[in-house]
Amino acid sequence: MPQLWQKDRLIELSTTSLSLGINPNTAPAEVLATLPGVTEEIAKIIIAQRKQTPFTHEGQIIQITSVPLNFSIGAGIIVIPSDTVRITQSSPGLPWALQYAIKLTPNNTDAPWHIDYYNRVSINPSVSTNTEALELPPRSTVAPDKIPSFLLPN
Repeated sequence: MPQLWQKDRLIELSTTSLSLGINPNTAPAEVLATLPGVTEEIAKIIIAQRKQTPFTHEGQIIQITSVPLNFSIGAGIIVIPSDTVRITQSSPGLPWALQYAIKLTPNNTDAPWHIDYYNRVSINPSVSTNTEALELPPRSTVAPDKIPSFLLPN
């Protein structure tokens, strides 16, 4: 799809993290339009519907769009929350930011998450972003022998 390559959007719209498909509850219009039979207009319908009620199964998309979603490459529609999040860290005035793909690993004995990869991405510094710092929860006290080794200074 040509629109995925425009304005350096490919990095923003795709991931190298393991993914089983496209989540219609979070995917941008350009990504939804890559689904078989989905046009830009149908992608807008999907986005409007998900604002009202999140999708819980592929059949709901078929009902509102009348488009059969047949996949030949093995990837499909997933509606469960992902174990991977993308976080963008920027500084006011800089034309770039760091974008991290973080996999949540709550059962891991070393850490509850790990960074799959990160990229430097271009941003428009003139676009106003929310720079207000959120209040963090209080820190908990952890016994020194329970701190994972990768968090300790060398």
